[in-house]
Amino acid sequence: LNEHGEEEHGIFLYRESLQVPLLMKLPKSRHAGEAADAPIELTDVFPTILEQTATKAPRRTTDSRSLLALLDRNAPVRPIYSETYYPRFHFGWSDLHSLIEGVHHFIRAPIPELYDLAADPGEKKNIVTENRRVFVPMHNDIEQFIRAAATPAQIDPEEAAKLAALGYVGSTVATTADEKLPDPKTTIGTFHDIRVAFTLYRNEKQEQALALTDRLLKENPHILDLWDLKSKILQKLGRNEDAIAAAKEGLRQSPNSVQLMFAIANLSLLTGNLDQAQQHAELAVKLEPGQAHETLARVWAQRGDHARAEQEAKLALAAEHDPTSALLTLGLLKKQEGDLPGALGYFDQALQRAIEKKHRRIPNLHFYRGDVLARLGRSAEAEREFREEIALYPTQPDAYSSLVLLLASERRVDEATKLIYRLIEVAPNPPSYVAVSETLKALGDDRGSLYWAYQGLQKYPRDPALRKLARG
Repeated sequence: LNEHGEEEHGIFLYRESLQVPLLMKLPKSRHAGEAADAPIELTDVFPTILEQTATKAPRRTTDSRSLLALLDRNAPVRPIYSETYYPRFHFGWSDLHSLIEGVHHFIRAPIPELYDLAADPGEKKNIVTENRRVFVPMHNDIEQFIRAAATPAQIDPEEAAKLAALGYVGSTVATTADEKLPDPKTTIGTFHDIRVAFTLYRNEKQEQALALTDRLLKENPHILDLWDLKSKILQKLGRNEDAIAAAKEGLRQSPNSVQLMFAIANLSLLTGNLDQAQQHAELAVKLEPGQAHETLARVWAQRGDHARAEQEAKLALAAEHDPTSALLTLGLLKKQEGDLPGALGYFDQALQRAIEKKHRRIPNLHFYRGDVLARLGRSAEAEREFREEIALYPTQPDAYSSLVLLLASERRVDEATKLIYRLIEVAPNPPSYVAVSETLKALGDDRGSLYWAYQGLQKYPRDPALRKLARG
């Protein structure tokens, strides 16, 4: 890590990313302990499996070979091709391609690179200008491997028409194949800043995260991950309409981004724009049917059409590999219908599924169970669920609010007060101040409600929800 300025692996194609050991276990430990010096490619894994399983290859399209043939010390050393489209898909930078032939490593980039691996194993000295006799043939050899960049998920004409109708006719990787994109070598400092922006967001320093994200997007609006981050930051700041606008701009940049489709749909649910939520969930039905039907179930639930909502939730249940989220949605529908035991049954199924899969971190699972248990009068169990949700997601305010109400109803005022201060300490953002103010208002503590609304306004004077609360 950091040998060429990259804090992770995925952007560059230097040897620290490419040259790694491959371990293979054969039946009955055949060839145990043997090693091959000849470099191999990942494409060699497939013909190895075909050979070992006596499977006829459908067709031969590369010069890949079984790894067992490479145990022969006299096996010829072949050129090794590598590529990365990660910088293009995520940051709008150029994709990179490389070819290793013997001791020479050529990297095809806007600023081409050539290294002598024998003399310079750390790849610190680019010899492309002083060794044209090697550079030119390697440059020609690599072209046969290059393919036009294609986006990871294709949108069919029907979906493209829906996107266009909603105004998403922006550029994609496929339509900018001839564009001169920046060389990742010249932008690696930006990658560091992107990591800093994400770290600020995770550490609840939202104003700083937003300022850095805005600067980075001004420099390069093609960095798709940053539009998603900006939307999340704005949501944390309680600026849901601005968060939707940021996600929409990202979707214009990459109209096949399922993540941004769901971001817009979910934020639209929060703001009550159900038509917009439905439109963006429907965009994703063919790409992520389970999550799309689950979102549509919540749309129809908010419209009061429980039959249609349950239909969509069951479609989600059938489409999802992991039905946990769909079970939560079905539980919420039962709760809205007033069937608390039925709701708890679905939440219990979701919890059991999470335990079986050893995937206990399911957002809102313990909060939803706690809410139903509290309504059923099972206060001790509800308290445990709320505290579990807070332990897993300490910056989300909903479980705090419910637990404060529960503790206050049991006259445990000191514990409730400490919980309020804890929420503000770990997540001093507008939704937290709003949650505290609204909770105290529900308890009849108007002075306390106004106090926390004013405390929030001192930090976020433009927040509309806090201003409304401050007016009483």
